[in-house]
Amino acid sequence: MQAPCGQRHARNYGLAAGRLTVGVAAGAFGGVGTASSDALPGDSLYGLKRGIEDLKRGMADDDADRGRIYLDQASTRLQEARRLMERGRAGEMDQESLGEVRKALSGMRHAASEGHRLLHDVHQRDGSLGPIRDLSSFTNGNRQS
Repeated sequence: MQAPCGQRHARNYGLAAGRLTVGVAAGAFGGVGTASSDALPGDSLYGLKRGIEDLKRGMADDDADRGRIYLDQASTRLQEARRLMERGRAGEMDQESLGEVRKALSGMRHAASEGHRLLHDVHQRDGSLGPIRDLSSFTNGNRQS
């Protein structure tokens, strides 16, 4: 037995309103996520940026993907440290700013180490050269930094 016409319209309206609300919330979150991608340590959106990175790493398909994500994050931490130091070029950096640079470099070292470990393990398990190429590319891309 079908619901009366008025109930169907109310249910359809409720579903449409729910979908619209979810869509607006997702769009707003996506906008904040995009804005946070330029955040530096100490910025208000930096925690969100790191949370999104953790989520991406957690959703990786396998160790090779996870290793590549770690290397991408290591590059990001290095860029953050560079940008923080550029902020300080206008004058002497205070202790808080120096601490943020140290944290970024420590995060870079950790992410690079984890990425290396995962990719090396994948290479050892299956002998594929892809993980070694990824490590080489990371090293060559960040050598001057």
